[in-house]
Amino acid sequence: MKPKLSRVLISFTISIALTALTYTNAWAAWIQTCNSLGGPNGSVLKGCNNYEYDYPSFGQFAEYSSSQVSGQYQPQMNMFADARPQDRCQNADGSWQAWKGLGYTAKSGFGSYIQTNVASGYYQNCTYGHQYRSESYHTWWYGSYSNSTWVDKII
Repeated sequence: MKPKLSRVLISFTISIALTALTYTNAWAAWIQTCNSLGGPNGSVLKGCNNYEYDYPSFGQFAEYSSSQVSGQYQPQMNMFADARPQDRCQNADGSWQAWKGLGYTAKSGFGSYIQTNVASGYYQNCTYGHQYRSESYHTWWYGSYSNSTWVDKII
């Protein structure tokens, strides 16, 4: 007896849905940290970085960043943003090792918004303790005006 086509399609659909659900649950949500500065002519300069554990598979830490300018009188500026995901291990005596870079990406441009690509790497397998750092640098300039900020989040 042949299986009915509807049963095969339902089974196939459920299988795809369960596979997608399993894959999606392996990812953490992107977490954002931002700094805002006052810019020229009442504009607001905002630098953000976004990080995620286990991206896109277990054992990875990833980050991307963005710079933007908003305001009525200065919506367009030169901008720079970078992303520097890092981690470090704790020693048996409680001290910390140096930060290890897991990747790097940067972007510059002119306008009101730029976003870097994702930088990622496999984090270390630490015995005693483990920290992650999501770090990015943001710069804005226009004519003789310039300003910059670090966004640094230790997790």
